[in-house]
Amino acid sequence: MSIFKQLVCYEITPSKIETSFTKIFMRYQQAKTWGQLMVGMTGSGPGYLPENIITPYMHVLIFHVPTMITMHGSLKKFSGQGVEKKNDDYMRYFHRKINRWDACTNLLLVEKRLESLLAHQRKLRQYLKRDATFWDNGGKEEVAKKYPKISEGTATEEPSSNVHVPPPKQVLQFGEKELQKLKVAELVKLLVDIVGHQPSLPKKPRKHELLSRILDVATLRVD
Repeated sequence: MSIFKQLVCYEITPSKIETSFTKIFMRYQQAKTWGQLMVGMTGSGPGYLPENIITPYMHVLIFHVPTMITMHGSLKKFSGQGVEKKNDDYMRYFHRKINRWDACTNLLLVEKRLESLLAHQRKLRQYLKRDATFWDNGGKEEVAKKYPKISEGTATEEPSSNVHVPPPKQVLQFGEKELQKLKVAELVKLLVDIVGHQPSLPKKPRKHELLSRILDVATLRVD
């Protein structure tokens, strides 16, 4: 088994408190075996020297951790997780819930206020189904089926009467060549006659713009 697998097998924070001497001794043997494997790497590469192959952390892991597990059953109580959680809470209170004039006092007041209100949290109200027939007939699912959905449009719908249908284009008594020979003033007069009112035009309309406007509302004579 490799050195790293040996380290993984040595679980220093078991989920359950262990009081069995056999299990505690087995953990000590695992730590000792792992330390011997590290010592066996002496001279195997740069930096693996006899004087620095064992660090203080390895010494603590091999000799002191099994003793702590023997005395306390587990190292989980020494993990500092509760202190880290309280630090995170204080940081959140500092940025969100206090005015920062007297941070220490405000943080303690906020913490005590939350502790005193912990037993007075609002309980969820139980929902009482008064209309039993509504729920027996499908409830909300049946109500949702009554509303039309965009994805389920019918193809046989008749066109609405409010839809604007453009009027048919007027047929002019001009051919394409005759229309091209007309002057700008004549084209403006022709456009007024077609639409029936004075359209909005620039002060100096161009001939090709007038031709485009006329062809939008009318069609030429087919020779």
